[in-house]
Amino acid sequence: MHHHPRSSRRKSDLPRLVLALAVLALASLGLSATAAAGKSQNQKPGELTFLLQLKHPRGLAKLVRAVSDPQSPQYREYLTVEQVVRRFGASPADTKATMLWLHEHGATGRLGATGTYVTAHIPTSVARRALPATGATASSSGSLSDARRVPAPLRGKVSAIGLIGTEEGVFEGTAQTVAGQHLGQEPGLKGTSIVLNSGTTEGCAAGRQTGAYQDKLNGYTPNQYLTAFGHATLHKQGFKGQGKDIAVIETDGFRRSDIETFAKCFGLPAPNLRVRPVGIPKPLAPGDETTLDLEVLTATVPKAEHIYVYEGGSSESKLLDTVAAALGTKGHHPDAISISLGQCEAELGGQIAFRDTLNEVFAVADASGISVLVAAGDVGSSGCKIENEKGANALPLVSASEPASSPYVTAVGGTNVELTKANQIKQEMVWNDSPIAFGAGGGALSILTTPRPWWQRGLVSKYGDGRIVPDVAGLADLLPGYAIYCTAEICKSAEQPEGGWQTVGGTSAATPLYAGGVLLADGYLAKRGAPPLGFLNPLVYEVGREAKSGVAAARNVLLDVTRGNNDLGTMTPVDAGGGAPLGYFSAGVGYDVASGWGSLKIPGLAQVAAERFASRPAPAPKQTQKK
Repeated sequence: MHHHPRSSRRKSDLPRLVLALAVLALASLGLSATAAAGKSQNQKPGELTFLLQLKHPRGLAKLVRAVSDPQSPQYREYLTVEQVVRRFGASPADTKATMLWLHEHGATGRLGATGTYVTAHIPTSVARRALPATGATASSSGSLSDARRVPAPLRGKVSAIGLIGTEEGVFEGTAQTVAGQHLGQEPGLKGTSIVLNSGTTEGCAAGRQTGAYQDKLNGYTPNQYLTAFGHATLHKQGFKGQGKDIAVIETDGFRRSDIETFAKCFGLPAPNLRVRPVGIPKPLAPGDETTLDLEVLTATVPKAEHIYVYEGGSSESKLLDTVAAALGTKGHHPDAISISLGQCEAELGGQIAFRDTLNEVFAVADASGISVLVAAGDVGSSGCKIENEKGANALPLVSASEPASSPYVTAVGGTNVELTKANQIKQEMVWNDSPIAFGAGGGALSILTTPRPWWQRGLVSKYGDGRIVPDVAGLADLLPGYAIYCTAEICKSAEQPEGGWQTVGGTSAATPLYAGGVLLADGYLAKRGAPPLGFLNPLVYEVGREAKSGVAAARNVLLDVTRGNNDLGTMTPVDAGGGAPLGYFSAGVGYDVASGWGSLKIPGLAQVAAERFASRPAPAPKQTQKK
């Protein structure tokens, strides 16, 4: 059961239909969204966790537009994080009154990093009595509604109260591997995006020879993807991340020895890694996701000042804490934040308080010039997957991934590339290996971000009026995949009982690849006296429209991807109404909901960012009042 885009249904009905499809698909498999996660609640018995959204000055969205719109006189005139929080945070008096009310009711509260919300652990008995449900939405926890009425003593101080999920396993990394799998046939199956590694690899022998089918699908080595997307060009000009910091948001850990082995193989310096546990007593156990992110960043920004690894839980509550912590501390803020985590929106539709609050964190980052890039997901246009005794399957519905669908981040989709011997891109296509391997470049319509953000209006309106993802796309296919070194438990297999060299793919890889590219571009800009890139989307969409209309210079920024699709319909369960193509989405000229505007050319992005800052509109002259 699915909705084809040419249906006569009104466009405004599509978000409701998507959410309804999610419920039906899950129900047909005998599972709820909560059950699908397979994890129990991570909160104290007898407590519920709430977000209290404090009344605070409006205008943050307006400021973000002013500093990120290339047509604004304030383009890239950022404030500091501290200035943004002071201007748009709640008043000390309202914050104090809210904390006092919580204390009087036996609850504990913590003010969020943006100064606009309080996270509170409230006894269930108190919540039922003092915070009656509004009945507006159904809770993902299955017993209480998310939205609560603001009690009389807090009216005028708190604008909204809602439950936030504490269930672990909600947000997952998108790294994928074929380690230990036998694909059953030769590479290059017709209809997939699998291509041979036709470029030229470099590095130690073990790092160059890893991958499926050995000599036919060797994983891409750093010199290849750094050349293909232009990082190497900026490296040769001396821009390698010097003086720049980047933060990565993770729900697993890493072994330093793995990162060092990777660096040594490819002639790279060992990175300056700083682990920042958030809400957990110690760093997390090693995993493939963080290992992948850090090894890609080791290659892209070999001289970065710091790579901050923010490790935390995978629930809504803990993800919010981790992302907020990544804004940094006074005087020490990252230049970019990379997030390779996600969950399909259909399973988060009721958690409005969480979504609104997370958006505020991202908006603070944008207003202060911190670029935020998020993996768009690896379940194609479906966005949602289910795991049961039959294995993992995509669901037969269309859903974007959160937090990639936030209007304040750059969502990164997935492609594969055919390279020349000089490692230049000969052709690029949307990543889709179905039915051989699960996953494809993410992309779909958001049911949480409506109406469409200002920088995206006028695009593919036949799919409704919500935000669409991805914005751009980059190398993500796991065949051949990125060559990495990983000895985490998840990286072990019958063929490699101790782990080691293997190939990994996913929009998880494309995201740090571009986040590192942003730092290189920021270095280029700094040398020319220009501020950092900050929120990429307004510039990318402006340039994308120019490229489509034939402006030659704009084509130096984006490589339009016109081949392939991200339809995983053949990998959806037949008993849930799937098993056939969904009809979503194919690549085409200009923007499309399979690859966004296409892939980024990092040197071109740096150059156009310098030019647009230099040519930004002059401020309007101030009018003097007549006496």
